[in-house]
Amino acid sequence: MTDTSYPPSDAFAENALISEEKYEELYKQSVEDPVSFWAEQGKVLDWMEPYTQVKKTCFDFGRVDIKWYSDGVLNV
Repeated sequence: MTDTSYPPSDAFAENALISEEKYEELYKQSVEDPVSFWAEQGKVLDWMEPYTQVKKTCFDFGRVDIKWYSDGVLNV
């Protein structure tokens, strides 16, 4: 890894869809409250049948299962 960074130009940053502050806010929410974060992100998609549960997980030995929006239906 290197310590060199290349920040975007002011013109590029001005055309960004979100600010650096908004990105940091979204990132923090995604880490601290992922279910709430992904519930909001799921609303951005056009569901044929909306989901009722964002995440369903099982970490039992021999039966690990992770599902996101499993009862929703998308046309993709």
